[in-house]
Amino acid sequence: MARRNHDFDEIVLATRAEANEVIDRLFDLISKYEQATVSDLYDLVGLEAKFTDEKWGWRDMRGVQAVRVGGGYLLDLPRPEQLD
Repeated sequence: MARRNHDFDEIVLATRAEANEVIDRLFDLISKYEQATVSDLYDLVGLEAKFTDEKWGWRDMRGVQAVRVGGGYLLDLPRPEQLD
């Protein structure tokens, strides 16, 4: 259900360095392709993506950060938008 609603609170990364690396890679994708998809995010964290995950994502990720939570670091991501 969380994945269907694009709720990424279940993605907790072990270290701040790992979380920052995922954020950096998403920024790189936006810089290169003008977007990063939910599928890209799942690939970066080792989760299997679905076909529809290619249709949702981000064109701007200003303000994204890694937030300390119990057990690791959560990516504080904006809500994904439907991509063309």
